[in-house]
Amino acid sequence: MAACRPFAPTLAQLLQKGQVMSEPPAPISKAFERRVRCLLVDDEPALLRALRRLIFQRRPDWEIHLANSAADAIELLESRRFDCVMSDLCMPHMDGMLFLELVRERYPQTVRVVHSSHIETVGRDKVRAISHRMLPKPAAADAVIETLQWAIQLSRSMALSGTG
Repeated sequence: MAACRPFAPTLAQLLQKGQVMSEPPAPISKAFERRVRCLLVDDEPALLRALRRLIFQRRPDWEIHLANSAADAIELLESRRFDCVMSDLCMPHMDGMLFLELVRERYPQTVRVVHSSHIETVGRDKVRAISHRMLPKPAAADAVIETLQWAIQLSRSMALSGTG
């Protein structure tokens, strides 16, 4: 019986001939195939516009969505995935605490940031329970950008690890 020849040359043979090709590139994670997407929620439209302008000046590649109420924010959350949500605490109809609790339950992969002047009034422990980070209002431009960058990194890290 004749010995079977291998179908393909061995790695050692390819190395001798200098024909080893590099491995194909690893597939790109779905978490990184789209632009960064942030949702800002506050009942003060002028503040939202100012925040969007500030963020766009420093991070024009980010996609920034605005919601004047928790109800509007929920509609947006149902239509697309966001890396992070930055919300005020005191809003009419549904306050930020209830809204962020809902986000935590329904969208655990979305990082939650509280941007409010009422953190102390509500209580840091309560706010910490429903958010990943707190940003007192008014916040300096650098603090807003740094906090959102941190939130985006956390969100992408959670997406890669499959946690929420």
